[in-house]
Amino acid sequence: MSLSSYPLRLCYFAMRIPEIKATASATRIYHLLNILNLKNISFITPQSFTNNNLNNNLNTNLNTNLNNNLNNLQKGEEIKNEYALEFLKDFPNLNLFTINSNDISELYSFLKNYYQINDYNNDYKNCNENNDYNYCNEKNKEITIYIFDSMITEEIYSSIIKNFLEEFKISKNRNIFILDTQDLRSIRNFRKNILQKITLKSLQNTLQNTLQNLNLPNIENEELLREISSIYRNDLSLIVSNNELFYLTEIYGINKEILSLVPFYYNLQNKEILKDFSERKFFVTIGNGIHPPNADSIIYMKEILWPKIVKKFNEIGINDVEYHIYGSYLEKYKHLTDKKLRFFIKGKLQDLSELTKYKINLNILRFGAGIKGKIADGWFYGLPTITTYIGYEGMNEENNLYENIKFNFLKEQIELKIEEENIRKLKWGGFVTFHEDQIIQDCISLYTNKELWKEKSEIGNFILKTKFSESCIGKDLFLEKLKQVIENKLNYKYNNYLQYVLQLNNYKSSYFMNKYINEKNRNKQLLEQLNHTQNNNFENDINITTNDNKNTNT
Repeated sequence: MSLSSYPLRLCYFAMRIPEIKATASATRIYHLLNILNLKNISFITPQSFTNNNLNNNLNTNLNTNLNNNLNNLQKGEEIKNEYALEFLKDFPNLNLFTINSNDISELYSFLKNYYQINDYNNDYKNCNENNDYNYCNEKNKEITIYIFDSMITEEIYSSIIKNFLEEFKISKNRNIFILDTQDLRSIRNFRKNILQKITLKSLQNTLQNTLQNLNLPNIENEELLREISSIYRNDLSLIVSNNELFYLTEIYGINKEILSLVPFYYNLQNKEILKDFSERKFFVTIGNGIHPPNADSIIYMKEILWPKIVKKFNEIGINDVEYHIYGSYLEKYKHLTDKKLRFFIKGKLQDLSELTKYKINLNILRFGAGIKGKIADGWFYGLPTITTYIGYEGMNEENNLYENIKFNFLKEQIELKIEEENIRKLKWGGFVTFHEDQIIQDCISLYTNKELWKEKSEIGNFILKTKFSESCIGKDLFLEKLKQVIENKLNYKYNNYLQYVLQLNNYKSSYFMNKYINEKNRNKQLLEQLNHTQNNNFENDINITTNDNKNTNT
């Protein structure tokens, strides 16, 4: 039986409305919605649809039509969020919901409507009297797929959803839970913290230490344990890179059966003819300013590395080389633009095809995890890349991936020992650098050597085709694995019993906490109403007293 044979609906929980072409997480959401290709989609986010971030050129008719079709919105609420409008334009069958992540009652209200539980008290009674499992399930014969766009989203919403299903005895085997890791944030944040410690200890030797900041967190790291717990709480977790899949299975011991490798992908069928070496100039990078690795890279390049690169180019008689930085949310870094240094913060790139005028994609990342979309974007438009091992991680081929790496297990971290020269010799779409001198020399070699540039550009395009094209990303493998998960659950065949152990423990420990939070929020509202009433009564008393005084004087 194929996946399309099942009556499926999708509930997608995300921290914000996806702003396409602005963030990697937004692109990821678009990709997954297109891969699943379901008609019944509910998208839930705490972000309001009525903010003031408006585009004056929005089509008024579009706005009106969309609002007429969205009967799930609160009465009188009008969609004025430009990203929500764009999202709905691309997915017209999608229903948008705003749910306050701090209010359990709002999520319960959504779930009651979603599962057609109209009369809470009677339905709750019917579901629980004599352990009647059929009452609510007869109303909900569809299979619901829940996707959480990050560990944080999963932590906020999943336990409440599962408690609701338990409360109304809605069948576990018709609800599928999927975590989209996007990248392993515990690894990214661990490397960020290590970088900060190194920087504080040795400002003079920052570069040499931080370019080799490759280690992984170990059992002492709380965020790692939270992330692993989040993975185990779900039926399936989506992993974006083969490196992270290796870390999870071979180092952290997670069963491959509950993981699926689903990278980003590119449509290469209608790829345009690219400019030649002689038609290109300058260095470029792209990345939004709210992503910590990008923000660190911008400051680091401006203050430490780019001045040294410019100086070396000046010494060989090339005096016009420039570095252009594109991305959303770069307003706070605009002041770093330096015309004398030829360092330019450009802001949002309206069309990625503008990359074809640049010669080299320079991405010096000192921490991070997952796939580097900025490198793949560069390959798509013919740009070879100069990056660190952090940038290379996730963008390499799988063959003999770890024959050049040794692991040393310590209490607080797992050290990665890299065979630098062997990595440097691998065929790759640019250069992987480990030292400052390497970066500067690679920039000069790639910028001035046409044959070398062409070779690296072609290798980048080859990796893009074999690893990130729509036909090669494992889309069919993911859909097949999802189908297997559905079939197993329908037949009460579970391969992740730890999920239910964690769910039971979480249910016991969080039940009263959830009740406490709900009551606290309700009491806060009642207190505000009481204060408002008291203030009105106080004002009325003052008015009465004033009138009495006037009458007495008269």
